[in-house]
Amino acid sequence: MTDYPKAMRNIPHKSSGLTLIELMVALTLGLLLLGGVLQLFVGSRVTYTTNEALARVQENVRFSSEELKRVVRGASHFGFCGMRPEPEVHLDLPGGGWIDAVFNETNGIIGWEALDTGIAQSVTIDTSYPIGSLNQWAAAPRQVSGLTPTLDLPDVLTDRVVADTDVLIVRELIPIPGVSTTGTVDPSLNELTLDADPGLAEDALVLITDCNDADLFRNQGSGTTLSRATGSSCGSCPTNLSPVGREWSTVSTQVVQLYRVQISAYYIGFNDNREEPGLYRMDLSGCPCGAQPEELISGVENLQALYGYSLPSTQGGDGKSVDPGRWLTADQINDWWPVIGVRIALLHRSPDGAGLGAGEVAYELVGTRVVSPSDGILRQGSASTIAMRNRVMYDD
Repeated sequence: MTDYPKAMRNIPHKSSGLTLIELMVALTLGLLLLGGVLQLFVGSRVTYTTNEALARVQENVRFSSEELKRVVRGASHFGFCGMRPEPEVHLDLPGGGWIDAVFNETNGIIGWEALDTGIAQSVTIDTSYPIGSLNQWAAAPRQVSGLTPTLDLPDVLTDRVVADTDVLIVRELIPIPGVSTTGTVDPSLNELTLDADPGLAEDALVLITDCNDADLFRNQGSGTTLSRATGSSCGSCPTNLSPVGREWSTVSTQVVQLYRVQISAYYIGFNDNREEPGLYRMDLSGCPCGAQPEELISGVENLQALYGYSLPSTQGGDGKSVDPGRWLTADQINDWWPVIGVRIALLHRSPDGAGLGAGEVAYELVGTRVVSPSDGILRQGSASTIAMRNRVMYDD
């Protein structure tokens, strides 16, 4: 061990460490670095949230567009028929009201216009999404009687439709292949016998045609038997007329086409569990009708529709193109037969805030100005113009 002189052993060693100023500078630099990292994290999080919301909304836009295009395009077709046979309607229609309009054999499509939401009018979204009363919608379709009374929304939609949004009802004919009648039909009988089981549900709405004639009825038979017997009550929707004194019209040939008739209402409803609006579909062709609505797409806030009207050739039109100024709201149409196309616009929203800045945004949905609130929700409008297939093939 080194033996230092006594004088040197009394000299204190120099202490090592940071001064207060150095410590403050280090803390400041650390805070600046941490702030930069946090800002980068927040920015990345906002970008991720926005992109995720955008992807969700765009997926819903594609799905809703394809669904509505599919059903509207086929709303008025009669399958392989090169003509439009006038069906013999065996349904017990009341002679007026929405039931007459929806189940009228000539109405492949019909809509209800939310009042004060027409072309050049403005609507502000109420994020409580209140459900409207039936008299907040109007349509004026021609009835079997020839009248065009203004009709409220069908009562099967009571307490279901979000206010300030339009409603669309579409009839599809879904072909059932591989079946035909077994021979000449006695037109006075209640039943038709098929050569195969069509697999129809009880009380299914059915159309059968041989392209010269057609019959529309609610099937009361089972297996290979079709029956137009009266049947039991279907709630708001019609059952068959008494077959007494009535005859089948589809009797001219053994070759027929059978269809299941699907009538669906499309509307904006509200999901109480998620507290979110969405696009809903309700089956009106079942028995009872309107019993099982289903949510197709969540996050749809608004639906607006216009209908393309083409006059027949006897009235100066061509029946194949929409006449100038003839894109109309549902309450402007008296007769739905000359409608050959539909413009449908939807407003979609993300389920949560997307980190967007506050501020109102206005969207134009086929002529209606829809204003969103300042809530930071990502929204996107979509619109489709759809030709009704058999409507643009004829000019009568």
